[in-house]
Amino acid sequence: MFVAGELHKRHKSKSNAHDTRFYYTLHLLRERKGLEMNNHIETTAVKKVIQDYKDGTYKADIEKLKGVFHEKAVMNGYLGPNLILADPTPFLEDMASAPSMESNNDPFQGEIESIYIQGNVASVIFSETGFRGDATLVDFFHLIKTDGEWHIVSKLFTTV
Repeated sequence: MFVAGELHKRHKSKSNAHDTRFYYTLHLLRERKGLEMNNHIETTAVKKVIQDYKDGTYKADIEKLKGVFHEKAVMNGYLGPNLILADPTPFLEDMASAPSMESNNDPFQGEIESIYIQGNVASVIFSETGFRGDATLVDFFHLIKTDGEWHIVSKLFTTV
C-alpha cells in the first residue's frame, strides 16, 4: 500500500497537499474496489459450496455431498436430544439409506442467513426447513480455501 508521501513523490508536477490527498484517495478507492471484487468472487464461491450442499442433501446426491466436505471435516450437533460427534460419514450414510427428499416431494428449503469471509476462511449460517418432511435445522458451517477451492471443514448443527 502506498502512503500519501510516496504518492506525492511520484506525482510529476509540484502538487500541493490537496493533490496529494486526491491521489491517495484515488489509490484507496482503487484498492477498495479490488477488495470488493475479490470479496464478491469469494462470496460467490462460498455460496456455490452451500448451494451444492443444499442440492446434494435434497437429491441425496452422495458424490456431490462428498465434494463439498474437506477430507478432515467434522460434523457435530444435536438431532433432537441426540448428540452427534462425527465426521460426515454418518450423514452421508443416512442420506444414502432412504429415498431422496426430492423423490418424496418433501418441502425442503435452505437459506443462507449470513456469510462472513476473512482471507481463506469463511463462516456461514444456513437454515433448513422441511428436512425429511418436517424437521427444521440451523447449520453453522466453517469453510476453508485450500488450493483455490472452498470446502466445508466443520458443520455444527441443531434442530429447532
